Amino acid sequence: MKALFRILVITTILTFVFYKYSQNSSAPPPKPDEDATYAEWQEYASEALPRPKKGVSTLIGKSSVDILTQYGEPKRTEASAYGYEWWTYNDDATTFTMIALEQDIVKQVYIAGRSVKTDPFTLGSTLDDVYRTSIIEPEVMLNYEEQLYTLALTDYDLKHRLLVKFDDIVAQVFVDAQQEVTAIRFFDYATIIKLQPYELAYYEGALQRPIMDAELQSEVIKGVEAQAADLLAVQRYYKLLPVYRKNELLKQLAQTTVQDYVKQRENENEARLSLQERAQAIGILTPHIAEATEEISFDAIEMMHRMFNEDESKEVLLNKEYTHYGIACLTDVCTHIAAKREQVKQAPMNEQSER
Repeated sequence: MKALFRILVITTILTFVFYKYSQNSSAPPPKPDEDATYAEWQEYASEALPRPKKGVSTLIGKSSVDILTQYGEPKRTEASAYGYEWWTYNDDATTFTMIALEQDIVKQVYIAGRSVKTDPFTLGSTLDDVYRTSIIEPEVMLNYEEQLYTLALTDYDLKHRLLVKFDDIVAQVFVDAQQEVTAIRFFDYATIIKLQPYELAYYEGALQRPIMDAELQSEVIKGVEAQAADLLAVQRYYKLLPVYRKNELLKQLAQTTVQDYVKQRENENEARLSLQERAQAIGILTPHIAEATEEISFDAIEMMHRMFNEDESKEVLLNKEYTHYGIACLTDVCTHIAAKREQVKQAPMNEQSER
C-alpha cells in the first residue's frame, strides 16, 4: 500500500508540473490552410500576446504632455528621416531611453538602460529566455486597418533582431554576439509597417519605405551622429569598457573618410588612401587607430546594433585599448574612427567627454 501511495503522489506531482509547463509555454496559433479565405487569414493575423500592462511599452499611444509629465524635458530632440521626432533621455546609461513622437503621439520607444522596466522582457537576459517566454516566428503577420502585412525575419534576425507581436504593438529585441539582450524597441503597428526594418509584404503586393525628406537631411544626419555616440556609450558602460572621449581631429578624419567612401561608391575607380596615410595628412601619427564604415539603413539604432555584432566593427566600437572616438555621417553612411591616446604624437586628444 505504501508503494502504491508513493506512486500516486509522484504521478500527481508530475501531472501538476506538466500542466504548469504547458500553461506557461508559448506556442504560435496554427496557420490557416493555403485555400483559407481572406477573413480566416485576418483572424489568424489578429492573434497576438496580450499587450503588457506595465513597463515602457505602455507609453505607445500617449501624448507628448504625458511624456513631459512623467519624464520631464528631453536632453535632446532630433528630427528623423520619416516624419517623427526623437526625444532622447541620456542623463544616465542605466536609464537611457529614446522616444519617437509623431503629431505629439508616441509611436516608438527604445530602451538600453537596464534600470528601465521593459515588460515582459528583461535587459541583460539571454536569447534562450526570449524564446522560452515569447512566440518567435520567422514570419510575423499583422492585421492593420483591414489589411494583412507580413514581416519576414532572416536567420540573422532570429538570433539578433527578434520580433514579438502583441495586441496593437510589436517589440524588437536586440541580442548581441554573447546572446545577451542589450536593448528593446517597441513600435505601434502603423510605424513598423511604415519603416519596414524587416522585409515586408502585404496582401496586394509590396510596399516601399518612405524617402527621406531632402530638406531635413542635414539635420537628420547630425541627429544620427549624436544618437550613435549615445548608443555606443551605453554599450561600453555595460561591457565595463573605458569611456570613449570625443576628439575633433578624429571627427575630421571620419568626415574625409566618409566623403571618400561615398565618392568611391559612386566611382569604383576613385583612388583611396590607407587609414594611416589619411591620419598622417591631418597630423595624427599613431599605429593604434581603426575605422569602420556602415550604411545607416534607416536609423542609428539599426546601424549601431548591426555593428555591435560585426567582428570588424566591434574592433573599433568595443575595443578596450582605444580611448578616443570620432564619427561622421554623409547621406546614408557613417564612418567611426577610434584611436589610443598615448600613441598620438602630434595631435593631442581632447579630454572632454562626449556626454
